[in-house]
Amino acid sequence: LVSAIAEGEPIKLPRGLFSMANFTTSLTEQADFFIEGQGPAATIFNFGSENGLHVEITAAASQLQADKTSIEIRGIGFQTELSNGSGVGLDIDYPDALAGTDAGTSVIRRLENLGFTGRTTTGDRWGSGLRITNGSYFDVNNIVGRGAEDVVAGTLIDLQGEKNSVDNTFTNIRGSRFNRLFNAEGRFEGLVLTNPIGVSCGTGVRVYASLEVGETAQPWLQVHGGHFNVTSRGFDINDMTQVQLLQTLVYLGGINAVGALIGRTS
Repeated sequence: LVSAIAEGEPIKLPRGLFSMANFTTSLTEQADFFIEGQGPAATIFNFGSENGLHVEITAAASQLQADKTSIEIRGIGFQTELSNGSGVGLDIDYPDALAGTDAGTSVIRRLENLGFTGRTTTGDRWGSGLRITNGSYFDVNNIVGRGAEDVVAGTLIDLQGEKNSVDNTFTNIRGSRFNRLFNAEGRFEGLVLTNPIGVSCGTGVRVYASLEVGETAQPWLQVHGGHFNVTSRGFDINDMTQVQLLQTLVYLGGINAVGALIGRTS
């Protein structure tokens, strides 16, 4: 399985528990990366006490503006036995060292029907379930996750990067017992979340944008529907110059919890 992934072969997996070691696969220009399982509760990658799958884009700096790398990962559960919250289940990375931003509008970047959990309900948890760094035009659907029953910690979806990522959409994100259901830090021009659901979480959606003097990017966020049960913040948003929140129910589950904290400091 690891060899097939490294060779860029399309992979369809049956039901089963697959014991995996942490590994990195590097995708070159115009590579296709396709893995499909039978569902997050049926096809499970168990990484034991190691990190999960790391997908790294290695296109030359001059090519990144028109990157043609397709990524499709569907129907897989990512399971950990780590208890210190340091692991990342699925890490997709466009390194900061590459110039430009990923703007391959003509390719498919779809992550769908993925799950992120610990092996047991107590102690085991991912630090971040899904992490995307400097990614654009990702279509992310039906992501589920659960933290440990004995602690509220970690993040289900984590976006990072300083390359002005554009037009990423997230639909039907559902998680429980995470410190943050959804976290984004960096340069983002176009984040859309539809029907996010967080139960017994610290914060529902946290987005902290990067703004500098003379900034030309227009960071914007839209959230529609869903609901949160939080002990800290429903929404914690800073330096997003345009924000639209529509029909999201926030239940304040703790003293001094705040429904929506939106500000600008840069």
